[in-house]
Amino acid sequence: MTHLSKLAAERSGAFKKDPREEQFLDRMNEALAPLDAEEYQDYPLAHPFFFVIGLPRSGTTFTTQFLAKAFDLSYVNNLAARFYRAPLQGIRLAEATLGSAIEPSFSSNYALTHNLGDIHEFGYFWRHWLYKGDLAAMERLKEDEARIDWAGLRRCLSSLQHHWGNASVFKNIFGSYHLPRLMEALDQKVMVVYIERDELDTAVSIYKAREKYYGPENLEKWWSYTPPEVNELLDKDVYDQIAGQITYLKRFYQKSLNALPPRQVIRLNYAQLMQDPHGIAQGIAKQTKKALEYTLRMNPALPKAFEQRTHQEDLALRERLQQSLQEMPKLPS
Repeated sequence: MTHLSKLAAERSGAFKKDPREEQFLDRMNEALAPLDAEEYQDYPLAHPFFFVIGLPRSGTTFTTQFLAKAFDLSYVNNLAARFYRAPLQGIRLAEATLGSAIEPSFSSNYALTHNLGDIHEFGYFWRHWLYKGDLAAMERLKEDEARIDWAGLRRCLSSLQHHWGNASVFKNIFGSYHLPRLMEALDQKVMVVYIERDELDTAVSIYKAREKYYGPENLEKWWSYTPPEVNELLDKDVYDQIAGQITYLKRFYQKSLNALPPRQVIRLNYAQLMQDPHGIAQGIAKQTKKALEYTLRMNPALPKAFEQRTHQEDLALRERLQQSLQEMPKLPS
């Protein structure tokens, strides 16, 4: 069993975790967690939660930034995210320090945003609540789902919403493993946003992420989240690992999304989002109104289009990954 903290320690360059900083944050959060929990209440949920999911390198970070910008949704920023066991304290500190006028950017570096006030994926928070600390977590989904403190998570999230007084958006990859139960815990006040990108572009981008995180000599180290079949993939070469990661995760997501009310699943195409953000935003607002009777107000300053990268210059890499993708078994839906 490979713990995620071990993989984090093996990162290189700007992506490498500092053990002393990690220990400091753990101690700080352990101390503040009881203070935060004292304030949690089961507030009525008046606003929706938007949860963004999708394959690694499919545009999940950008989509989260887009939603926050398009509809002025609340989110956890890079400063507040350091308080993953005490999010109310972190949000208040961020507001007192940075103010509330900061808006999300449309840039990131392999899911890492640059400014303290920009969106953070809040992975440590979701990992804590949903027991996602190692690569084998996918094998224990039913066991973990039964022991998750859903009532406690609801109190925490409803308290964040009460503080914000607004709809919010989270990139919620760990939550994607428990979508029906998560929606139930949050009184169905959830819109799940599933972003899809060209499969080969996704594969090339995952390969390049492994290079950035672990160095070109360690390409077979696992990067990012896992499908249920992860143990079948760990002994394969980097190309087959990536092909399997994409193929099996896509199947898992389709099965999970099919179990949700269709009106509460927003399916986006990355290329279309980049080309027509206004049209996509209008469609999201319309679907949210129909699904939850909730009105989203669009930001008129939303850019009219965004530049899209497709990795077309990486011909040899594309051909090799395409071969592995084509060799993946056809999976039942």
